[in-house]
Amino acid sequence: MLWLIAFSVLLLGVSLFLQKYANVKTRGWVRLFTSPVWIVGVLFAIGSFVLYMMALGGGKLAIIQPLMSLAIVVAMGLAAVFLKEKIAKTDIIGFVVILIGLVLISGVMSW
Repeated sequence: MLWLIAFSVLLLGVSLFLQKYANVKTRGWVRLFTSPVWIVGVLFAIGSFVLYMMALGGGKLAIIQPLMSLAIVVAMGLAAVFLKEKIAKTDIIGFVVILIGLVLISGVMSW
């Protein structure tokens, strides 16, 4: 089950990045929605949703949903590497808060 969540997070993070990448590289809505990169990003988002639903079928929402927040971290890392976006201090603070929240939830849920 953990692999379903991990793969779903990865797919969603890559999906968010690909959609942002297509938006940055294309000009105009029509060209954006017909961009192969954007379409692949949407397909990845659909795949992520399917895996998320499968994971919910065998796990607790209180654990699975917070883990999905890691997709934002994946997208942020990809944007920093490939789009040369600067990561602000508030972004780093947000990343740390996400990690602390995940650690706290995992500790509470194991009681």
